[in-house]
Amino acid sequence: MKPAFFIHRHLAKLAIAIALLIATAGSMYSENIQKQSSESTSIQLTESGCSPDNGLQCLFIGHSFFAPIAANIEDHALATGFYDHQQEIVFRGGPNGAPEALWLNTEARMEIQAHLLTGQVELLGMTYHPAYPEATGYFSWVQEALQYNTNTAFFIGTPWVPYPAEMSTQEMIASWEYLHTEEIYALVDTLRSVYPANNFYCIPYGQSANELRTLFEAGELPDIQQLTGQPQSSIYTDDLGHSGHMLRRLSELVWLGAIYQVDLLQYDYDAGFSTDLRPIAATILEDQDICYNCGGESICDLPVHVDLAQSNLSNTFTLFPNPVLEWVSVQTSAQLALGQTFLLSIRDAQGRLVQQLHMDLEQQISLSALEAGIYFYQISNANKEILAAGKIIRNK
Repeated sequence: MKPAFFIHRHLAKLAIAIALLIATAGSMYSENIQKQSSESTSIQLTESGCSPDNGLQCLFIGHSFFAPIAANIEDHALATGFYDHQQEIVFRGGPNGAPEALWLNTEARMEIQAHLLTGQVELLGMTYHPAYPEATGYFSWVQEALQYNTNTAFFIGTPWVPYPAEMSTQEMIASWEYLHTEEIYALVDTLRSVYPANNFYCIPYGQSANELRTLFEAGELPDIQQLTGQPQSSIYTDDLGHSGHMLRRLSELVWLGAIYQVDLLQYDYDAGFSTDLRPIAATILEDQDICYNCGGESICDLPVHVDLAQSNLSNTFTLFPNPVLEWVSVQTSAQLALGQTFLLSIRDAQGRLVQQLHMDLEQQISLSALEAGIYFYQISNANKEILAAGKIIRNK
């Protein structure tokens, strides 16, 4: 169950704070931050096979809890030997940096589309804002990116919880863990089921704030003097929760490890603090469910991740006929119990849920309410296991 304080305090408070976010986020992002330099070194990669040899062409789109971390990833990539890493950042403050808001904003959409139009974007990174909790914006950008590069990979970065001073450490951790392991994991599951040929994963960089606050309260962060204050000596710089230098540096390391599978303990990097941030970042990545790492869909079983195009389930359950004029039914060659029912979910090209119902194998469903076009379906069982997913075309 979703923690009550997560709904009633923080989502509501964030909605009220839209104006504050818009006004302050730009200055926070443009703040001149001293960058840490490091000599290029040979870094041992982990064995996931997800990391490219020389670097990725990246596009990062998001708000002020996201874009400032993205800003220094290029330096880290070069320092760890990924010399072909290139990146662009599209920033909008507060809720305006959510994927759906960026899609609805004509100027922002055109700016992002200009980068995608090159066909060179290999990794598109997005984030989350509670003002836009639906999957619509994510689907819109995925569909747009794949028009120009069908091999694009995607990640969703889960930011830390805002207004940290208004809750206990335990409340903050519970809120973030619910968001990340329930909402974001489910979103990645859905995207993977609809686009099984592409790589989707999430980056738990918001856990950085939880770890630092826990260490601070235990008296184990000598460089940090207060929760909120000056960037060099505080975890946050304001009541909203914009990052101080330590939180930003730690989050950057989490990004680096997630994107490039770098063994952070071998990274010759000094963040400028007496506390070594590398093992903290490594622990954050180790604590994430491996199924939601880069390449996780190739090693985890249903219902988490499976390439349905290669799975026998993709041939076991299908919608018929396809294309369809009006009536459709589920066909399967699997041995099923009599009367077993399934959940059929249908989304449009923007990821909006347009039809959902429980059905059995003998039932026909009318799609007459849908406009002509391409839709994405997902069939799951009572245990919420994804049995099949694919495209269906509605003709008229």
